[in-house]
Amino acid sequence: RQQYLVSMAALASKEAGNAAFGKKEYSTAAAAYASGLKELSASGSYSDLEGGDRELAATLLSNRAASLLGMEKYNEACEDCSASLELDNKRVKSLYRRAQAYEALDKLSEAFKDLKLAIHIDPKNKPAIVAARRVKDALAAQIQDQSPVAQTVRELTADDTLADRRIALLKSLIGTTVDDVGSSLEVLRRQGLPVLWEITKATNSETEAHLAIRCMASMASHVPVADALIAELSLAEIVGLVEGYPALAVGAVGLLLRLLTKCSKPQAVAAGGGEADGTLSTGELEAAEVGRCDVAIDAWAAAMASSEAEVRDAALDAVVNWCSEEAPKWATPVPEEDARRLPMSERKAVQEAEARWKAVIGVRASRVCQSVEVAMAMFNLLDSESSSERQKALAAFGRVAAAIPDPEMVQVRSGG
Repeated sequence: RQQYLVSMAALASKEAGNAAFGKKEYSTAAAAYASGLKELSASGSYSDLEGGDRELAATLLSNRAASLLGMEKYNEACEDCSASLELDNKRVKSLYRRAQAYEALDKLSEAFKDLKLAIHIDPKNKPAIVAARRVKDALAAQIQDQSPVAQTVRELTADDTLADRRIALLKSLIGTTVDDVGSSLEVLRRQGLPVLWEITKATNSETEAHLAIRCMASMASHVPVADALIAELSLAEIVGLVEGYPALAVGAVGLLLRLLTKCSKPQAVAAGGGEADGTLSTGELEAAEVGRCDVAIDAWAAAMASSEAEVRDAALDAVVNWCSEEAPKWATPVPEEDARRLPMSERKAVQEAEARWKAVIGVRASRVCQSVEVAMAMFNLLDSESSSERQKALAAFGRVAAAIPDPEMVQVRSGG
């Protein structure tokens, strides 16, 4: 009889709490649920309860947790949900409400774990399914935000990051991106490129600017990143660094060379252009290369006119590499032995692709010869006091001569 009265009193408190909760009177509801729990156990221990009283205690704890969520008392809500689950470990509402509290406390892993268990118990529980998707996405974003690249970009943009720390961060970023296209792409996603470019243009630290250029060059060693950098950076401004900032000229030459040689090479064109198979004709490839050639020639000319031997050396190396760039996959030469085994149509296609790429390199070599500034600078360096510089100038001439098309073609372009 006494136990029956206790249970009825606890149920009355639950109904009162539910009524207050429905009116969003969370504090009143929490007090009512607490009163019901006190009816069931004055000591606050519910582990000895059995049957209906045990289930009622689990419900009251879960409902009080819902009220505490409304009051933004997330830690207390977690405690009540955990106590409820100790009495009934398959109570979906308690799992869901604890997940809500964990999410509010930014404990996303714990929240996701509770939501997965709730969905396992009740696969059709729509609120839990929706919450699980949301928490999963937030958890993925949180993990990304804690990545070394994300932290590096944040520190580089922070006003209170000390100079020594910035230098260390830039060096680390160079090492991270040079062999890892994923890290390089993450720098782009984290808006790290504008950060690096601003550091480059700042005049307060040549060391930081030089490292920022090296970092961009490191990122540009990957084709998709080089494409993105060419789309976002001003090649003319990079040439301006070669011309106006001697301390940054070597790095700027290296960055420009990396961008020009690592970017995707045109092959297919929109409908209506190119040859019947959808690839660019030799003439179209040459025309596509001319614009980038003009930028490169300006940079090589400015670097070769430098008073710094290191800058001139960088320019000579750039000319050699630029005029001997390895063919892209679509134009990679096939060994003669393998070519003989190909059907005639495929053999012809391979030969035509090779010819198109040679035409691109030929355009570059022709432009070097047509540029009075570059050609004369290279010629003058043949008389340099430095034997190393003379050898590099000779190597550059040799590379250009090997790549240049028929001399009559050069004259035609010069005359045009």
